Amino acid sequence: MRRQSVKKREKYTRVYELARELGLSSRRMIEELRSYGVNVKNHMSTLDPEMVQLVIAEYSEQHPGDLKDETEDETDVLFQKTEALEIEEGITVGQLAKMLEVKPTDLIKRLMNLGIIASINQVLNYEALENISEHFGFKPLRKPTLEDVLLKDEPDDPSELAPRATVVTIMGHVDHGKTSLLDYIRKSMVVDKEAGGITQHIGAYSIEHKSNSITFLDTPGHAAFSSMRARGANVTDIIILVVAANDGVKPQTVESIEHARASAVPIIVAINKIDTPECDIEKVRNEMIANEIVPD
Repeated sequence: MRRQSVKKREKYTRVYELARELGLSSRRMIEELRSYGVNVKNHMSTLDPEMVQLVIAEYSEQHPGDLKDETEDETDVLFQKTEALEIEEGITVGQLAKMLEVKPTDLIKRLMNLGIIASINQVLNYEALENISEHFGFKPLRKPTLEDVLLKDEPDDPSELAPRATVVTIMGHVDHGKTSLLDYIRKSMVVDKEAGGITQHIGAYSIEHKSNSITFLDTPGHAAFSSMRARGANVTDIIILVVAANDGVKPQTVESIEHARASAVPIIVAINKIDTPECDIEKVRNEMIANEIVPD
């Protein structure tokens, strides 16, 4: 297909002038214009510059053999750049033509073929760019939304990060001694203040060890508090799994192991109550191995 050279138009053009440019009679030009939905009265009617460009583009598409180009030997090929351009939505037809080094009318024609009426100053959205991207050899990009900008995940500069306390979560079955273990660490008696000696909520406590701060989370072991244990596993660095030597692995012990796996958190197993007559440390080891927790 040959393409007609397009002159930059700054003034209005009369119908007979456009007819002469296209090699048509004024009557034929009026018929063509009316078929495009352009209302003109006679050969003296005027057309604005953008309308003239659209008419030329449409006419050249419908009657390619009727138009002659200044470069007769130019063949119709896809407009491909040596390197694919990335073009973001929101660009105008004129700006895109300049970037692709093609005539604005070539873009306008292609858009018209796809049912998109556009002028040289028309802003193109992502869908319009996507429709013509393969033909002209570029990659369309969506414009980032405010949400995209705010949620953009950029790596933090380690030099700007403040050290935080290591978070250790105490987990296990009810009444296996989790809070008692934590009482020993922080030298307190919280277990005496809990209803029935059973933890009813997540408690957070901090201690200083060798100039480093460590935060301990004490989670409830009762079956009714499964969601609390899950939240504790999601915010921790290490899980201490307390298992009573006289009771072994129980449902909430297994559940705590599953929470730790889901959060990809390392586990330290603390076998408690080894001073009771019924303690069976070997049984606890075997039960942990059965749950894929292999002691060192």
